[in-house]
Amino acid sequence: MSSSRAIDLPDYLKDLGFVADYRGTEGYIVLQHPELILEFPAPDHGRGRNKPRPVPELGINAQPLRFMNLLADSAVAMRFGDIDVRVPSPASFALQKLLIAGRRKDPGKAEKDRAQAVGALKSLQAVGELRQARVLLAPMPRTWRRTIQRELTELDEQDLVRELEAGGDDTTGPA
Repeated sequence: MSSSRAIDLPDYLKDLGFVADYRGTEGYIVLQHPELILEFPAPDHGRGRNKPRPVPELGINAQPLRFMNLLADSAVAMRFGDIDVRVPSPASFALQKLLIAGRRKDPGKAEKDRAQAVGALKSLQAVGELRQARVLLAPMPRTWRRTIQRELTELDEQDLVRELEAGGDDTTGPA
């Protein structure tokens, strides 16, 4: 936002049909709409706090999220009605989900993360765009790449492992 004025985003979006849903014990916020869910992640570094981060300029509490840079650095622009939004690319979404799945304390959430990641990667694979994931994966730290490979191997997704590890000229092109 370019304005220095603080706004109450949940109240501001209420007229568009968004309903505030407070989650977690500390109350981070999700704005729900019949056609769209808005979440407000914030980077979570180090050991992880898992406590919401207040964003007083917007009247919200953001949810700390590991590997946020992966999502933010490859965001894509979309239009929702009259609103321009930036969302993670499907490739970065999938890789981030694989990175956090093994860190989850709740097995149900971990399983959901893995299923969403595989679904996104298979969708990219089906349309010949898995190279986007390879481009993101290549510069990652070795430990991150191993984690992603291990998660996919444990899910018996060897075809995805092979394609993500595949080199070739298409990994150097635009994502």
